[in-house]
Amino acid sequence: MVGCLLAAALCAATPSTDDQVLIDAAMQARVTSVTTGQWDPLLQQLAHDQAAYCARVGVQGHQLFASQFARYSAQCPGLKSVVAESWPSQTREQSGPECIKCWRQSSGHWQAVNGQCGRWGYAMVRGSNGIWYGAGYFCN
Repeated sequence: MVGCLLAAALCAATPSTDDQVLIDAAMQARVTSVTTGQWDPLLQQLAHDQAAYCARVGVQGHQLFASQFARYSAQCPGLKSVVAESWPSQTREQSGPECIKCWRQSSGHWQAVNGQCGRWGYAMVRGSNGIWYGAGYFCN
């Protein structure tokens, strides 16, 4: 697979149903990352790891990005990430578009989401607190 940088088991990974809600929201919003770039299994895994971490600790943030950047930036030039969270009462279907809406309100986040990129991955994971955590990863 183009852009696959990890073991074969990871390269076979596909977005989960939850991830697909966020990917579909990005497609509906016609964000440049998904209309010009290609889905990438490594970036998908990095996004999933970040969203799952946020869901596990119940706090949105870029907690894993520094270590991910150090490990993968040579393989993924221009590596960027975005994270967002839903409102507690939102369903999965409401949370995907909400993440896109949140990123649109921040110029730095929106430049990553709506900017040109060669590869991307989006993931969304629900925490035990009922909040959905979304993450997007992009590189050239």
